[in-house]
Amino acid sequence: MVGALMLSRRPLLFAAAAALPLRARAQPAPAPWVVCAIAGLQPGLAQLEQLWRAQGGRPLRLQSGTSATLARLVEQGGACDVLALADPLRMDALDARRLLRPDSRRSLLGNELVLVTAADQPVPRRPVLAQDLPQLLGNGKLALPDPAQTAAGRFAREALGNLGIWEALQPRLMPVAEGATALDLVRRGEARFGIAYVTDAFEASGLRVALTFPAESHTAITYAFALPRRGDAAAAELLGFLAGSDAAAIWRRLGFAPR
Repeated sequence: MVGALMLSRRPLLFAAAAALPLRARAQPAPAPWVVCAIAGLQPGLAQLEQLWRAQGGRPLRLQSGTSATLARLVEQGGACDVLALADPLRMDALDARRLLRPDSRRSLLGNELVLVTAADQPVPRRPVLAQDLPQLLGNGKLALPDPAQTAAGRFAREALGNLGIWEALQPRLMPVAEGATALDLVRRGEARFGIAYVTDAFEASGLRVALTFPAESHTAITYAFALPRRGDAAAAELLGFLAGSDAAAIWRRLGFAPR
């Protein structure tokens, strides 16, 4: 009788043992954290995602957009665990409405504003000064991000105003949606010069930087990262990684200034 019981238990034990791996495989993978960041940060984030995953980090889903569209996404309660904007005013507005986790906001990166021209344009014998721009333009156009819609455009307007040439340039301005579009217009010869972040022009083919606007001519350009209140609080681990030394090395290679 005892032998029969022992024999009857063996299939049950084998069945239980065989079922364990199936249960383990059936465990759902953690949902990816959604990283909502402006387009200019996407190349760096794509590299950092590989490093993060190689270190055992949780899967990520990168979502690109303008500062305006991403801020609107957070306002409407859309999926977003880490937010990165180039527009401090929009981040201020989200913070004021308590849509960000307290004390999660961090300014991780800086940038510079540059004047770009086509690479085949003659190089002046003396350094180009921003005050020379109206004369250098002649009948040409100056493409820049739209000051009414973008942070880059506001920085450009501020710099040109503080240098005393904003009004003189009004007839020559070509406002566009973003810095990358301004660079395309210069590359195609539709604009004599363009204004963009140095990171936009960092590896742009067919272009060269004619000058870097003085840092004192405009408000400091910074990129704010934060955790939206509706997102996963555990994404603070990812935010810490993005602020770390490994991330700083990648940001620096792409022309950003880690802070």
